[in-house]
This record gives sequence, C-alpha cells and structure tokens, in this order.
Amino acid sequence: MNKGILLVFLTIFYAKVAFAHEYWLEPKKFWGQIGEEIPIQLYVGDSLVKDLEERAFQKDKTTVFRLFSAGEVFDLKAFIADGAKPVYVLKPTRDGGHL
Repeated sequence: MNKGILLVFLTIFYAKVAFAHEYWLEPKKFWGQIGEEIPIQLYVGDSLVKDLEERAFQKDKTTVFRLFSAGEVFDLKAFIADGAKPVYVLKPTRDGGHL
C-alpha cells in the first residue's frame, strides 16, 4: 500500500517537472518610428513569466527565423550571428506590421 502511494506521488511530481517551457520573442517596445532600432529579445519560462535572463540566438537549434512585412519575407537566420543578444534588432523602413 505504501509503495503504491509513493509511486502515485512520484509519478505526479515527475510529470509536473517534465512539462516543457515556453519560448517567446519580446520587443523592447511594440510601437516605433521608421528607422528606429527596436531590440527583439528571446525569453524562456512558464505562463510568460521569465525563468532567468534573455536567451542568446542558437543558430544550430533554429530551423527557420523569418520576418514578414508588407508582402515581403526576409530570412533572418542567415544574417544573425550565433549567440547574438538580442536575437534581432528591427529597424523598420516603412509603416505597417512586422511579424
């Protein structure tokens, strides 16, 4: 009986620990001017609560890193150095959304 309770407790405990963390990109500001440099930072955590500090760009672990803007698509992975912090600095050349 005690072994069964211990097994259930350990299973619940390890299942909670095994959940993956979330990664997200966060700009220093969400609204900027044309030509203004806006750092884009990479964070990891749970429920958008940061675990530690900003993460560096990991080129070997990044499959695709693209910027979509006004009908254009830019492959950013080719231009960003491995280990870069922030992962990208956006400098808009026109009005509109950038994703």
